[in-house]
Amino acid sequence: DRSIFRGKRYLPIGLVEAGRGCHLRCEFCAVQTVFERTQTRRPIDRILEELRALKDQKRIFFFVDDNITSNISQAKEFFRALIPLNIRWVSQASINAAHDEEFLDLLVRSGCQGVLIGFESLNPANLTAMDKTFNMAKGGFEKALANLRRHKIRVYGTFIFGYDGDTPESFKPTLEFAQHHGFYIAAFNHLTPFPGTPLYTRLEAEGRLLYQDWWLDDRYSYNRIPFQPRGMSPEALQRECLATRREFYSWRSIFRRSVDEVNRANGFMWRNFFGINAMHRGDVSLRDHYPLGDMAWRGTLLPAS
Repeated sequence: DRSIFRGKRYLPIGLVEAGRGCHLRCEFCAVQTVFERTQTRRPIDRILEELRALKDQKRIFFFVDDNITSNISQAKEFFRALIPLNIRWVSQASINAAHDEEFLDLLVRSGCQGVLIGFESLNPANLTAMDKTFNMAKGGFEKALANLRRHKIRVYGTFIFGYDGDTPESFKPTLEFAQHHGFYIAAFNHLTPFPGTPLYTRLEAEGRLLYQDWWLDDRYSYNRIPFQPRGMSPEALQRECLATRREFYSWRSIFRRSVDEVNRANGFMWRNFFGINAMHRGDVSLRDHYPLGDMAWRGTLLPAS
């Protein structure tokens, strides 16, 4: 669940439907696999109409778009249309957009309070294997984050561990990177081979899947590793992901990040910082080994194809 806000103050607004227009690729991405790397954006007028009807009832909106920056020109047009509404919003974005000054200016003027960015890995070899070399473009992470910080844009950073270049020593530098840059929140997840993705096909061909159909296997649960990593054992990958989350959401880390100049630049976001981080702190243990799906479900399951 990548939602930053829950409850009555937050409302998701869908921006994307299946269709044409998405060309970025990523080895592990299930979204691109399901929609065959296609995308159609909702008409701006429809989105604005929905926002106008709800803006007085909600404090902040989450635009449900896997990458709101996948079409920069359309995104800019959308942000310009948002400015008169005077709303707050968050969404998900690709880091390459952080090098476009006009985009960043419109992002802030349209009411953006933060973006989720998939950094994925600090290891260039891993990014190459993921087909995400664009993450390293135009000065890489440091330059992009400096641009975001200059515009006071908060970051929800996500990282993935388990690629062939990862070892138990990969976790500490990544944790320190997220803390140094004062990320509002962050996720430190293990790699998951979703069915149909190039990653799943590759690991299956290499004989590295520990569960043939992990999503249907009663033995599988949240945080369990469904494949054999090269640089560590499955148990070490699971343990280190959990330990990194616990340290990032320790009270010491939460306090230090709370006084970051970007995180406290807006009173609304600063007040919510503590509740959101406390929620994620609780989820670290609550979701460990949590079963997939709803255990109370008694309806008919669709047969696997």
